[in-house]
Amino acid sequence: MPKPKQDVKKATWEKKKTAIVRKYNKVQGRARKYNVSGSNEQENNHSKTAFFDKAMVEYEKRKAYREEKKQIREAKQKEKDEKTKKYMEKKQENFKKLSARTKWGQPVMKGRMEILLERIQKSVDSSVIK
Repeated sequence: MPKPKQDVKKATWEKKKTAIVRKYNKVQGRARKYNVSGSNEQENNHSKTAFFDKAMVEYEKRKAYREEKKQIREAKQKEKDEKTKKYMEKKQENFKKLSARTKWGQPVMKGRMEILLERIQKSVDSSVIK
């Protein structure tokens, strides 16, 4: 959802664009009406259209830049969400292992041993890599 400030900017851009197009059509209509084709007017109209085209190109560049930044931001957010989900699953699994009890209420050692084994293997792997 676009921010209100962006909506205002977009609206003002649209107003400017329509004003330029309206002015251009008005000048073209006058030229047709009087059938006057002065070189000065043509250069003036050309500069207006060139300005409009230049502004349009600049607008497209900015739009592409914003879109690229948005995609990068979304990719980072997705990666962060995946890491969080993986962490929560691991945490839940460890909780189940640690909270397991026998029918007499004693903690089950199998789960605790598995967790300790994983930690030892992880530390050994990290020390071998270094």
